[in-house]
Amino acid sequence: MPLCENNYNCCELGPRSTGKSHVYKEVSPNSILVSGGKTTVANLFYNMSTRRIGLVGLFDVVAFDEVAGISFHDNDGVQIMKDYMASGSFARGKAEITATASMVFVGNINQSVESLVRTSHLLAPFPETMIDTAFFDRFHAYIPGWEIPKFSPENFTNQYGFIVDYLAEWLREMRKRSFADAIDSYFRLGNNLKQRDVQAVRKTVSGLLKLLFPDGSYTKEDVREALVYALRVRRRVKEQLKKIGGMEFYDVYFSYIDLETMDEHFVSVPEQGGSSLISQEILTPGHLHFYFKAIAQRISSSIYPNNYDFLLQLLDLQGVRTPEESGLALFISLCSVTLKRSVQTQLTIFGEMTLGGTITPVSNLAGSLQVAFDAGAKRILLPMSNAVDLVSVPPELFAKFQTSFYADPVDKVRGNCNVKAVIINHH
Repeated sequence: MPLCENNYNCCELGPRSTGKSHVYKEVSPNSILVSGGKTTVANLFYNMSTRRIGLVGLFDVVAFDEVAGISFHDNDGVQIMKDYMASGSFARGKAEITATASMVFVGNINQSVESLVRTSHLLAPFPETMIDTAFFDRFHAYIPGWEIPKFSPENFTNQYGFIVDYLAEWLREMRKRSFADAIDSYFRLGNNLKQRDVQAVRKTVSGLLKLLFPDGSYTKEDVREALVYALRVRRRVKEQLKKIGGMEFYDVYFSYIDLETMDEHFVSVPEQGGSSLISQEILTPGHLHFYFKAIAQRISSSIYPNNYDFLLQLLDLQGVRTPEESGLALFISLCSVTLKRSVQTQLTIFGEMTLGGTITPVSNLAGSLQVAFDAGAKRILLPMSNAVDLVSVPPELFAKFQTSFYADPVDKVRGNCNVKAVIINHH
């Protein structure tokens, strides 16, 4: 995409031997790989002594190898790079210079992705001087290098292929075209996307469609596939910005709306968890993200607990620990499977139930709601005894949910066994 789309900024971090730097070094003479990452403003942008433009004016792509080693001899190098990545132009002295080169950053991740997600962020391999939200916000995509297999002999062919110069010239020619408006015929982007997000998604969709359908003969489903990918690689950037910059980048729940059905579809990133913890899909009866016999007949006269052998499996989706309280979740799960009715989608249940069926309120309601929102919940069930705690919840957070109250576990089951739900235990 950086080779066929003007001013496309992205990074690809992952394990070694996947061909990250090889692409920009060998596929096209119109791209240059800055080995080691060390450069100067004069070399990259503009030499004020000779009045000659740098690499961004000579190549279609400037790629930096080994992002951990990126450094400028000039103090203003990163700032000029930010200006250029945002607008495609920069100022040096009295000159305002425009260029179309894409900026690509490739490097290795030395830890597991799971470890980085839990303890840090996926942009950690960059040098400390570049850990800047304003800089990373200019990235249109974060390509997950860990999803790309390492090179092996079977990846190479002994058949004929394109001459690289031909392929490179075709890629350069495609930079003169744009398929960015392909989205508008079928879809609308959700309201969590800010202007930079929209620009990034459009550029990625345009680049993908150029590569896959250069003649413009794509279908709605082709555009949808490109759009989902574009939303995912941009959201990956925003998820890291949220970790680094906090509330300023809180709107990460990217979605698109099908103009034909007006259904809204949310797109998550696999390694982050996020909204995928609470799926939008209806679950198989009896499946839950985490005192039955005594009141089974109150739920439904068709429940016969003695006719079943129950097997409980607890899955720690967030990798924290087994919850201390799970009685209410177990109760609703058993009702769900015996009634053969799924729990409502994206539902989170608060509170706990004693062996006698008494409901106890959730502690730290505001914090628990925040956990539920981060996990992607849209519906919440609160114990009636928690109503007095609503004053401690920020209104903008509470407004994110469709809220119902309950006082009795039986009423809860009847109203919600449709009767995937999640029990939130916030410590």
